[in-house]
Amino acid sequence: MSEKTLAREGIMELVLYIPGESGDENMVKLSSNENALGCSPMAQEAMGKAVSSVNEYPNPTSIEIRKELAKLHGLDAAQIVVSNGCDHILSMVAQAFLDEGEEVVAASPTFAAYATNTLILGGKMVKVPLKEHTHDLEAMAAAITEKTRLVYICNPNNPTGTIVTQQQADAFMEKVPQDCIVVFDEAYFEFSEDSDCASGMKYLREGRNVLVTKTFSKLYGLAGERIGYAMGPVELVNILQRVALPFPVGRVAQAGALAALKDRVFVENTLKSNAEARAFFYESFDKMGITYCPAHGNFIFADLGYPAPEVFERLKQKGYIVRPGHGWGYDTWQRITFGTKEQNEGLMEAIKSVLEEF
Repeated sequence: MSEKTLAREGIMELVLYIPGESGDENMVKLSSNENALGCSPMAQEAMGKAVSSVNEYPNPTSIEIRKELAKLHGLDAAQIVVSNGCDHILSMVAQAFLDEGEEVVAASPTFAAYATNTLILGGKMVKVPLKEHTHDLEAMAAAITEKTRLVYICNPNNPTGTIVTQQQADAFMEKVPQDCIVVFDEAYFEFSEDSDCASGMKYLREGRNVLVTKTFSKLYGLAGERIGYAMGPVELVNILQRVALPFPVGRVAQAGALAALKDRVFVENTLKSNAEARAFFYESFDKMGITYCPAHGNFIFADLGYPAPEVFERLKQKGYIVRPGHGWGYDTWQRITFGTKEQNEGLMEAIKSVLEEF
């Protein structure tokens, strides 16, 4: 029998997720928006100690992390669900709230998991093109119908790094029916220095049907441990818990995340390093006449002017791996993760060299 015969209807039409390339140990990887500083020393120590007890099952609801997150965000622990990475949180959202044939509205391009989870469950994906590289909230509001069950707003957006403002979000939320759940994916929110960057937390506190998702992969540098969380009204979180895995987060990941939340020095150093990297790329690209999107995450999306696959390969030959934009419909753009000062400077020299070759 063929794969298509064996698979559930629609599965073989799914586009496989392709992560940023890793290369070998001699390559500088700036393709997956990882934390250039690694992770907290406190988290490393806690994870090391947790290894000795991996023969025991972890706490099934990550209760200690939820308590710490509740203090951080001013919520009750019952309003928070923790799981195996934000990817799995988004999968849980689709499983819990989306019926076959119902619609999901999201920008295009944005994080691929929204569409993947929708299609797996037989939902219909309604993609609204970006406007000036950011969410067109007016068009997204107009796309909502009586069949719309979920709306995703990735803020800052991946891959462009742009944001929607609180005023724009307010106007949008006024048009969203109460039975439609809006998911604010805030994986990169803390990196934005714009005080007007919209957060779904406002609407959560107003009692709206919203979920706010966050991750430990970026700010806290725990991408390899796979841990993320969602915050929302107790009623929505209780529904999410019904589709949770029995033990979604391992003991080592829980120990690392709990320690990372308490290490504010590492967080401050990460944000400082990120701000310096942003300023460096802005200045360098401005001098070179390169167009780029405002960078509100830990990466920058830039138009290097030549075919993305070719630029990617030439940078790779020089020891630097970035993320080519052609897969998102940006044929001459690259998404570049902020690295260390040395890595950023080395990459910039490589970019100058590649552009001279063209």
